[in-house]
Amino acid sequence: MVRLFNLYVPLTLMALALADATLLGVAWQVAAAIPGLDELGARYATPESTLAIPPLGLLMFYAMGVYRAEAGGPSGVLLARIAVALLALAGAGALLSLAQDATLPSLPRVGAGIFLGLVFTLALRLSLTPRTVVVGRPSRILVVGAGTRAADLDRLGQKGLLERVQVAGFLPLAGEGQALPDDRTLSTNDLPRLCERLGVRELVVAADGPLPPSVADTLWACRRRGLRVVDYAAFLERERGQLPADDPDAPWLLFDDAAEGIRGLDKVGKRAFDLALSLFLLLLTLPVTLVTALLVKLEDGGPVFYAQERVGLDGKTFKVLKFRSMRVDAEADGKARFAQVGDPRVTRIGRFIRLVRIDEIPQVLNVLRGEMSFIGPRPERPSIVADLVRDIPAFALRHQVKPGITGWAQVNYPYGATVEDSLEKLRYDLFYVKNSGFVLDLLILLQTVRVVVWADGAR
Repeated sequence: MVRLFNLYVPLTLMALALADATLLGVAWQVAAAIPGLDELGARYATPESTLAIPPLGLLMFYAMGVYRAEAGGPSGVLLARIAVALLALAGAGALLSLAQDATLPSLPRVGAGIFLGLVFTLALRLSLTPRTVVVGRPSRILVVGAGTRAADLDRLGQKGLLERVQVAGFLPLAGEGQALPDDRTLSTNDLPRLCERLGVRELVVAADGPLPPSVADTLWACRRRGLRVVDYAAFLERERGQLPADDPDAPWLLFDDAAEGIRGLDKVGKRAFDLALSLFLLLLTLPVTLVTALLVKLEDGGPVFYAQERVGLDGKTFKVLKFRSMRVDAEADGKARFAQVGDPRVTRIGRFIRLVRIDEIPQVLNVLRGEMSFIGPRPERPSIVADLVRDIPAFALRHQVKPGITGWAQVNYPYGATVEDSLEKLRYDLFYVKNSGFVLDLLILLQTVRVVVWADGAR
């Protein structure tokens, strides 16, 4: 496992990405050399394109979700994602050729490049154990604790959400309330020897309170024997891209230098990026905006836009703008509600624009005004925030950064409609608050392409 830009990546996945980049470059060269497709084929395999195609291909693969665990095997999902990524890559390659000599490659040659890239990358995956490559080889861990935090790790493991580890057992602590059944716990007087017998190389400390001195001494002894010891927060950050939401003080945010990423030059660069992208998208989406506005108006004669109060940076409220996707009387009683699957309040046009995220386009104006950023936690309504802060005090910590149109929680978790969903998404938001920076924003932006193209989590 290697840490890149505050994200942990299995070495096997890095090797797969490197192999993909090589194969895409080879496919480009072979397609350019096929005789008879057009008279200038060899000119497309220039040094510039040869260097550009592999990294561009990896960006397209990442943006389409090719490296996500659910697309790991040679399935229809994987085939579709690779095919769409290669179509995008072909477009980028054609533009590259046009920029070099003002000539577009022929459609047969472009088709040959797509076909060869598909064959090569799928052949590679057929020769591997795809899921192991994507998530890495599972390692065995022992959880120190059997309280609520340990039970949370057990829940994640039972749901298959701890893909890179196998939990060998839980070790109860004296004085800690036990939240796990006895058949899930272990006991020992010799922790290092137990770890050796179970094949455990890492201990995850998930105690609900301070560790007893005797346990701390035992963990030090384990470290001296070469065992890794990691706490609950660091484990969640590594394995899930999340941080705990059960501590309103969030010490991992207060004392971590990574939180400085939201200040100084990085903050100025983020604002400049927001302004440039806002102006570009306003021009790019103008035709879609005009057509959508007309369709929304024609359906029921109601207003085109919907302005709703949301909570932003430092808890200040602002009016978020969206294309109206619900009936005019959707909340006639004045009570705020989460959107549900098959929500009857959604109009026919509204259902479509929600599916493809067109309803979010007017929020670009919120970004221009400085009330939002492109990347950040999604803003919630004041009444919902008040309820969530009451149930989850750490929820207020997400207001340490500007809210966004898309965010780390949105690309990693489907639309949430319950307090439990909000808690899970908050864990992702806290990870973003701690690790926010240009590279993470870029990765989120690329993954947002996958969310839009495949309508992941839309309601």
